[in-house]
Amino acid sequence: MTTTRSDRAAHAEPWALSADEVAAGLGADPVAGLPERVAATRLAEAGANEVPTPNPWLTAAVAADAALVLAGLYLPPLRELLATQALTPAELGAVGLASLAGAVTVVVQRRTTHRAA
Repeated sequence: MTTTRSDRAAHAEPWALSADEVAAGLGADPVAGLPERVAATRLAEAGANEVPTPNPWLTAAVAADAALVLAGLYLPPLRELLATQALTPAELGAVGLASLAGAVTVVVQRRTTHRAA
């Protein structure tokens, strides 16, 4: 038994398919889009196709965490309480670069994966 492209599209995960295969599986034309009637039905059933907004609380939590870490390193009462030692500017820069490397990797991976699809 041979598998057609539409059979493959019906059974595969969308990210494993080409854009044309996903469109065919959804019954859409990549150039013309969906017929207006089908689009209206899908909008009523599933809601608007919107990208979620970023979570502002997550940004605030990360900033607060960074502030607390720096306070533990540089405020004398906290430094004594926590038995920490202030980092030199070079050490602080190295830590900052190492922290950013992970974030940059995630952003690049997301953009690369999104464009490949």
